[in-house]
Amino acid sequence: MRILFVLVGTLLVSGVVYAGELAGPFGGTFDYSLVVQNYVESTGVSNSNANPGNQVSKIPETQFVQELRPELKFTQGMLELQVSPRAQFQFNKTKTSDGVNYGWNNSAYINGWIARLNPGNAVSLSVGREVLLWGPAMSLSPSNPFYIDNGRTNPYIELPGEDFAKIIWVPGKSWTVSYINNFGKGRKEPPPLQSFHRAQVLKIDYSGNDTYLSANYASIQGSPDKIGFSAQKTVSDALLVYMEGGYSFGRTQYLPAQNGNGQWYLSAPKGSGLSGIGLLGMSYTLASGPTFTVEYIYNNQGWSASQARGYQTINQNAASQLGGPETGFAMQQLALGFQPGSVLLRRNYLFVQYFQQNLFPSLDLTMRMTRNLDDNGTQWGAIIERNIGKRSRLFVQLLLNTGGTHTEFSRFIGQQFLVGLRTGF
Repeated sequence: MRILFVLVGTLLVSGVVYAGELAGPFGGTFDYSLVVQNYVESTGVSNSNANPGNQVSKIPETQFVQELRPELKFTQGMLELQVSPRAQFQFNKTKTSDGVNYGWNNSAYINGWIARLNPGNAVSLSVGREVLLWGPAMSLSPSNPFYIDNGRTNPYIELPGEDFAKIIWVPGKSWTVSYINNFGKGRKEPPPLQSFHRAQVLKIDYSGNDTYLSANYASIQGSPDKIGFSAQKTVSDALLVYMEGGYSFGRTQYLPAQNGNGQWYLSAPKGSGLSGIGLLGMSYTLASGPTFTVEYIYNNQGWSASQARGYQTINQNAASQLGGPETGFAMQQLALGFQPGSVLLRRNYLFVQYFQQNLFPSLDLTMRMTRNLDDNGTQWGAIIERNIGKRSRLFVQLLLNTGGTHTEFSRFIGQQFLVGLRTGF
C-alpha cells in the first residue's frame, strides 16, 4: 500500500515545475526553479563469477525513485551565488544469494553550490561543488581527469558534484586559460578499495570559427600526473570530426598476474610510460534530420586475451572461496575487478549512435551500440523521450548487454529498463 501511495503521488506531482525571478536584497536578483523527477527502474542482474549471487555490487533489482531538484541563484553586480539542494525518496528491492531485501532510502543533500566573483570581463574566480564536463566525445570523456563518465549513457541519473576552486582567464576572444583545484571529493565516491586524490589542473582552450582545441595537465596527489587533450573540426554543415584522449605518466590499471605458485591475482599498477584512453570520432547529420556518430576507442593499458582469461580465473576462484576462510581476500579481488583503475578492461572498442529529434511530433529517439572488439560483447541502448504538455517530459531507457556473463559489459547487468516523468526548460 505504501508503494502504491508513493507511485500515485509522484505521478500527480511529476509535472510540477516552479520557476521565476524575484528582486533580491542589496539590489540583486534571485532566480529559482524546482524540477520533480520520478522513475521506475528494473534491472536484470547477472549471476556471474564477477558478482556471484549479487554479493559484490548488490545492485537493486527494482527501484522506485522520486527526486526534487531545486535550483537557487542570487546575482548582485560581480557576485553570483548558486546552490543545488536535492531530496531523494527511494524504494529498493535487492536480491542476493542471502535473500531478498526491501528498503527505503530517503536522503537530502547539496549536490552543487558555487560562489563566483567576476571582477572583470576577462577574469572569473569561483569556489564550490559542481559537475565539470568537457570534451566532444559521445561515449566517454577521457580528456577529463575528473569525470570520464560524461553522463550521456544515462542522462536521468545526476552525476555527483565534486569540490573545486577555479580561476578562469579569457585573454582574447579565442583563448581561455583555467586553473582548477579539485580539493574535495564532494558527493562523488571513488571505486571500491580506491581513494580520492586531490588534483590541480591547468587547462587551455582555443575556439576558432570551425575548430576547437583543448589541452590540460593534471598534477594528482599520490597518483601519476595526467595529460588530456581534444580537437574538433567542423568540416561542413553535416560533418564533424574530433579526437580526444587522456594519458597518465605511469600505469593506473590493475593487471591480472600469476604469483610464484601459479595462482592468478590482480596486481597493483606499475610501470612507466603514457597509459590511458584515446578515441577518434565523427558525426554526420543527414538533411532529413538524423545524426550518426561513430567512435573508435583504444585503451593502451587494456588486458590481453591471456590476461582476460586470468581475470576469469581470479573471479572463478574468488567466487568459490566465498563463505570460507578466504572470504576477505576473495571479496577484495572481486571488488578490485569492479573498476580496476580504468573504466575499460580491454583495448579496442567501437561506439555507434543514432539520434533523431522530432522523429514523431515531440518525440526524440537515441540508439547506441558499444562493442568490445576483443571479447565480442555488446551493449545496446535506446532512449525515447516525448513532451507531455508544456512542462513535462516522458522518458524510457532500455539497456541490453549481450555476449555472455564472461564478457565485460554483461558481468554485472544483463538488461535494464527505466521509465519516468520529469520537467525541464
